[in-house]
Amino acid sequence: MVDSTESIRRLAFTTLAANLLTAAIGFAAGVVISRGLGPTGRGDLAAFQLVPTVAALIFAFGLPHAATYFTAHEPARAASTVRVAARFALMTGLVGALAAAAAGWWYLTSTADESVRTAGLVQAAIVALMPVLGVLIHPLRSIGRNSSWNVLRVVLDSSLVAAAVLVVIGQTSYVRLAVAQVAWLLVLAVVARSFWPRAGGDDAVTTRQLIGFGFPTMMATLPYFLNFKVDQLILLAITNNRELGVYAVAVTWSTASMPITTTVAHLTLPRLVAKGADRGSSSARLFRVSVLLAALCAVALAATAPVVIPLLYGSDFSAAVPLSMALCAATAILGVTTTVEEALRAAGDVNSPARIQLIGLAFNVAALTVLVPALSAWGAVVASAVAYVAVFVAVTARLARISRVPLKDFVPTWADVVALVALVRPARAR
Repeated sequence: MVDSTESIRRLAFTTLAANLLTAAIGFAAGVVISRGLGPTGRGDLAAFQLVPTVAALIFAFGLPHAATYFTAHEPARAASTVRVAARFALMTGLVGALAAAAAGWWYLTSTADESVRTAGLVQAAIVALMPVLGVLIHPLRSIGRNSSWNVLRVVLDSSLVAAAVLVVIGQTSYVRLAVAQVAWLLVLAVVARSFWPRAGGDDAVTTRQLIGFGFPTMMATLPYFLNFKVDQLILLAITNNRELGVYAVAVTWSTASMPITTTVAHLTLPRLVAKGADRGSSSARLFRVSVLLAALCAVALAATAPVVIPLLYGSDFSAAVPLSMALCAATAILGVTTTVEEALRAAGDVNSPARIQLIGLAFNVAALTVLVPALSAWGAVVASAVAYVAVFVAVTARLARISRVPLKDFVPTWADVVALVALVRPARAR
């Protein structure tokens, strides 16, 4: 019989493997596209993807999180919960797609290449698809179908492969790149729907319940995500597409740690919901593991950036090296912040992450507005780093307070290092 520790180890490793595979696929696709399009083309790609990507998160209304939460509470009625959530997600997504198309067309007015604006219109279709896909895929982990969840989310996050294939064969039209990504997601939506049987009877949850959990979650996730994207939005508005392309590569390299650091976050909500009275000490333990993983990843990425970035992307992207080295520590903190916010939600506190992230976003926007005109991409680095750290400190203090765990218990110790090594070491035969 497999014990609890063994089960957690297996779940953690399969989730980590999926995260790493997703990152590797996305990273490879990004390298192919960057080398094929150059700094300016890479900036054009980021430009027409920015507004739809942000809009997809807004108009999801946190429904994937809400569906995951409620299916964890009532696994027997999971199909009904997913049906209600998916139906509402489709409605909000269609409205969002229209809004994103209009906003994207206006935002890209200053872009010299008209095809970039047209590609933005096509890319807006993902706003209707992403919320539905999130609802269909993420609740699978709440009913024990972890393998299916991992496979589907790897495919979901690998849509850039479709664009990379077109670049390889010489089809570099921005409109075609956008169509390829939308088609990838449309096919996946059909496949993901087949994982859920048709539910009969009364609805397990109401739309009001889903919004009650999902909207505050979205309000926390949106500022978190915007803190990660607003620098690029402002950078493009103030500088040019080439500068954005170089900065986007720096961000891509610095976020290579996210598949590892967010592994803990992915496990946090379902695990802590089931913990009950032991939730406080378990939250602190997950936090310490997340911090150790983030620190190791940040050091490794910063040390290898001077060699790897020019080798993979080409000498045209050499300016991204110092930017990426400075961003490595800042973006590693994002993974830990995600874990802390999931722990807060598991404890029933969905409002604090939203409030803290909104304050952090306001500070970040103000800092970017001042620093980007003066320091260009380096202004974005400084403003974002300070915002990430401030939010991290605030949510950690909040978790310590509501879990009634002293802050000193959130500081990693040598025992945590030993435990982490034991976790990743192959289990002995029993």
